Amino acid sequence: MTKINQHHIPANIAEHALINKEQYQKDYALSIENPEAFWADKGKIVDWITPYTIVKNTSFDPGHVRIRWFEDGQLNISQN
Repeated sequence: MTKINQHHIPANIAEHALINKEQYQKDYALSIENPEAFWADKGKIVDWITPYTIVKNTSFDPGHVRIRWFEDGQLNISQN
């Protein structure tokens, strides 16, 4: 069995973090339960040249696998 090393975050660092354990767990649960809603929210973080209207477009049919995220949006990566 592989040993998992856990490193506790010092309080003075945790106080200034952009996320805490509870928010992380909430985000993680949403990402599993409703990935489209989770990523729609995360997609708002960046600036879009052409805003997306389709968050997720996937198919796992045999012979027709397709995985597309924000497919109709356009980014200027140097701006973000």
